[in-house]
Amino acid sequence: NSNLLYSEIKVVEGIPPGQNWDFQIFKVPNSVNKNDEILLAGTQSGIYEIVSNTAKQVYNGNLHAFYIHQSSKNPNRIFSTDGFTDFISLIYKNGSWISEGKWQGLHDDIRSILEDHDGNLWLGTLTNGVIYVTIDPENVTKPKLIRYYKERDGLNAISGCKLFNFEGQIIIGTEKGLMAYNPIIDKIEPFCKFGNQFCDGTNGVKNFVESSSGLIFLSSINNRTGSISLLTKNENGAYNIFSSAFKRLPDMSSILSLYLDDDGIAWIGSNEGLFRYDPKEDNK
Repeated sequence: NSNLLYSEIKVVEGIPPGQNWDFQIFKVPNSVNKNDEILLAGTQSGIYEIVSNTAKQVYNGNLHAFYIHQSSKNPNRIFSTDGFTDFISLIYKNGSWISEGKWQGLHDDIRSILEDHDGNLWLGTLTNGVIYVTIDPENVTKPKLIRYYKERDGLNAISGCKLFNFEGQIIIGTEKGLMAYNPIIDKIEPFCKFGNQFCDGTNGVKNFVESSSGLIFLSSINNRTGSISLLTKNENGAYNIFSSAFKRLPDMSSILSLYLDDDGIAWIGSNEGLFRYDPKEDNK
């Protein structure tokens, strides 16, 4: 019913036209209602809090908030970016957002953020490898240590580094495949658990999604020179790789995001549109 479709789609008021990069569901700590959540949006003009179809700006950035991450060490804090050269944090206090400012010494194009069990940060950059940051709890915007991981540390490429958490391990997707941080030797190593094709340099990995049922969904930055794959774990602990179905998709120069429903339905967002794949309905 086209009338029903259009009645359910509303423009969110308060966000100027432009690029919208990320959504983060912020779980309000110590709330009376344990399920209290706030929807945040990272845009080209900063960070917005969205209620119904209205947005309120909570951080007025100079440029893009590419990624938003809620801290597990201090759940009142979020980390994000202000454009191509600045890293920022905000604190949620008494129902309001307070900017802690820009962090000293971090001036790279950061596109992904992870926090380890000690509360320190791992940052994936677009052009300059991976950054490890030791936080000073007394003065968070002045880190105790900033260390770069690049080719000398085992990283196979410093461009397009995206960070993912898999089974408690820090995984890095690059234009040449999957890598993992080995804390014992303080080096980056190929991550071959899903098969050699994802760690031998032949397939880049930009997107990495894991469902609650254990399905793994991977893609390169595009499907012209790269691939899209759905992985299932077999009884031997190895992974079966399904990719033939995704070869029926049109050429996509930019695969922007992947999503897996709990029932195994796969979603692909790209420059060519949004695609839905249901393995149960695939008879080809």
